[in-house]
Amino acid sequence: MGLGFSIPSEIVIPIVETLRQTGHIDRGWLGATLDDITLHNGAKVTEVDRDSPAARGGLRKGDIITMLNGEHVYTARAMIRSIAAAKPGSEATLAILRNTHPQTLSIHVGLRPLSEDGGFH
Repeated sequence: MGLGFSIPSEIVIPIVETLRQTGHIDRGWLGATLDDITLHNGAKVTEVDRDSPAARGGLRKGDIITMLNGEHVYTARAMIRSIAAAKPGSEATLAILRNTHPQTLSIHVGLRPLSEDGGFH
């Protein structure tokens, strides 16, 4: 059928370098389930895992994440990718709306846990 896929080099190069140095990739994790918002940009928190970095940092179900580390969050997928790319143990600054009131949260990015089959959750 001739299908092809490409990945931008700016995404691949740091991954390859990390694999060369350490032999594995550590992915960042907040422990929150996100969904897109249809009325404007951002990511709505639909669930927060108990005892997760998100829960410890004060993120709550219903919060709307509008910015991550000073950058606008346009979709839930983009937010998830950005957190996954963050170094575990680093600090993430989230601008959120909680009941239409803006707030800022500082959350320590966790290490994404492995599932029972050895893959990521």
